[in-house]
Amino acid sequence: MTPAARTRQWMFDHALPLWAEEGVDHEHGGFAERLTPDGRFDPIDLKRLRGQARQIYAFSHAATLGFEPGAALALQGLEFVERHAALAGGGWARALGRDGRVLDTALDLYDQACMLLALAWLKQATGETAAIRLAERGFEAVKHRLGRAEGYRALEAGGNLGLQNPHMHWLEAMLALHAATGDKLWADEARAMLRLFRERLFDPVTGALAERFDAAWARDPTAALEPGHHFEWVWLLTTADRLLGTDHFGQIRGLFVFAAERGLSPATGLVWDEIGADGAVRSASHRLWPQSERLKAYVAVGERAGNLDQPAIGRVVDGLFDRFLDPAPSGGWRDRLDVHGDAHDAFMPASSLYHLFSGFSELWRVTGEVG
Repeated sequence: MTPAARTRQWMFDHALPLWAEEGVDHEHGGFAERLTPDGRFDPIDLKRLRGQARQIYAFSHAATLGFEPGAALALQGLEFVERHAALAGGGWARALGRDGRVLDTALDLYDQACMLLALAWLKQATGETAAIRLAERGFEAVKHRLGRAEGYRALEAGGNLGLQNPHMHWLEAMLALHAATGDKLWADEARAMLRLFRERLFDPVTGALAERFDAAWARDPTAALEPGHHFEWVWLLTTADRLLGTDHFGQIRGLFVFAAERGLSPATGLVWDEIGADGAVRSASHRLWPQSERLKAYVAVGERAGNLDQPAIGRVVDGLFDRFLDPAPSGGWRDRLDVHGDAHDAFMPASSLYHLFSGFSELWRVTGEVG
């Protein structure tokens, strides 16, 4: 069985059915923040916006690939978010209780990006233009309340920090909205984020992607780097070049080489969670999501070159199954491994479905194994 066929079988036969049942809050609506380690609904009194949005995304994207319940599941998730989290000035609250009461009204760029990505894919799944109208309203709220001369304010330190991660996901949402609509609005904003990446976030000398900055976008030299984000940007830049006609070949190569040479464990081949600019390991653990982003990067680089590195892709997929997926309940995962490869998870985060689905679906798209 090819890696594409293996991942598709797992996703559609095991993961999506599990999360469509145990991952849905059948009492209050919306989606579970997490499952228990044995794959059961966890009634924790928290529903983060990013978690709800990422499940809307996953079920919407799955619907476009033939998962029949996907659109209805995504729509019920959106209904829950709109009913409880919608803010008067546009955008959505950061966190809700299980029953929908608002716990945190903050407008956070990361969470808004997740919602706009979800709405782009909901439009693809259902054809509903109302999803794009909601995205436009959320976009305007972010521009008005968080915008600054370059990029957007972060919630930390009173908005006096610059953070890479939410801008990365904002670019992801802009590209998805442009793909769904063809509208110039989203392409222009994507280009602004690409310019921020080139001028502020990326170091062309080392290939490193910084994570934290001061208010003037000066890098914090003490902050750890995340190889998973390097791989994620490889895929994003490749996608931007394909959709917008830009050319980031040099940056793609720099990011990929930096992460591949410094960000992998020699013992296991898994992506480290955090390293220093010198390659020293800062966090000797392995989250699930960076492994999925590594897969996306390998697929993106192979698609650009016109030649997928099938052995490398096979090794990444094998690592995902052997260490994270197969040891878990059917359709579930272990989220974090320590340096020895042991898991100590107290729960199974729902948001990992987004990373797995986006990674696997890129493999299906490029290989043509989508049926």
